[in-house]
Amino acid sequence: MNMHLLKFLLPVPFALLLQSCGDKDSNAVRSEIMEVWSSEACDDEAPLDKFCVSVKAGTQDFYVRTNVSDFKAFWQDAAPLPWAEVTACEEVSDGLFKVSLSYADRADYPLYSRRVGTLSIVKPEASLGVFLPVYQGAYERVGSRFDELVYGSENPYVTAGETEISFWTTQLKSLGFTSEPVSLDTLSRCYGKAGLVKLGDDEGHRGCIYTPYDEGFRSDSLLMLTFDAAAWKSADGTQKDQNRFTVEVLDGGYIRDDVVAGKTVLQLEAPYIGETGHYMVFVAGTENNPLTTRTRFRICSGTEDGSGNARLYVDNISVVRLIDGFDEDFFAANGGSGRNRFYSE
Repeated sequence: MNMHLLKFLLPVPFALLLQSCGDKDSNAVRSEIMEVWSSEACDDEAPLDKFCVSVKAGTQDFYVRTNVSDFKAFWQDAAPLPWAEVTACEEVSDGLFKVSLSYADRADYPLYSRRVGTLSIVKPEASLGVFLPVYQGAYERVGSRFDELVYGSENPYVTAGETEISFWTTQLKSLGFTSEPVSLDTLSRCYGKAGLVKLGDDEGHRGCIYTPYDEGFRSDSLLMLTFDAAAWKSADGTQKDQNRFTVEVLDGGYIRDDVVAGKTVLQLEAPYIGETGHYMVFVAGTENNPLTTRTRFRICSGTEDGSGNARLYVDNISVVRLIDGFDEDFFAANGGSGRNRFYSE
């Protein structure tokens, strides 16, 4: 909750960072062409019309096949400080140039939500150019960092002012997060604090929170839920709540790690206050159980076979759509659902 969500607009209309490529004329009269490829062999099915880079900082090389000389390559985005720049442009063979794009970490919350910029490769005097959208991260369907919650204190040991979800303001309820009692309880035990949510209480009750509905889910086949969580312990560390909790996908889709078995519930363990656990849960829609407009995730403190208190602090919930073969393969990079191993904690 100490990160800032940036809203990215359309690219600004003027070049920020430029590199000039080539200064020799073509030896033959040819139709002017300019194509961008992802490899030096230029053997993809077609030239690129968009590209996705990793959320981890790095450099991506693009290959420009052209028969014009002295073109310009530059980067544009709408961030206050550009998150990428063209760092090199060099000829690797006759009519083939390598353009190197360096980009920063996707370090702002939510870490995996999409931002976009444009790699522009142009020769204005020839009215020739390629404008390649470059994405980082995936498209966020629903999510919140809960900055809007201003109840009580950030201090987990101060319970005064914590507000049960049914008493949140109309504006806060419009975020779309909901809750309901767990087991035979009569209250949801889902509380708003300052900038985060607390599930469960000090009387042994469990709590849960549901992610919002989204009409777009019906056109998706892969989703990734990310969130932060920590379990309660006393200030001196001598008392600890149970730290196991569950994540369940409802009304469409299976946990991607075990689609064949039709798994819909995942049990996880949270670190205790003082350390934050970052989690990634992957869901796949199938022909017999597709994602729907009713698909939601439920995060629930404790477990049915657990005992004692099960207070769980949750923050930075985000659900993104993943497009197989285009978006970064977070599932493979993380080794499946669970604690976030993609980024070291």
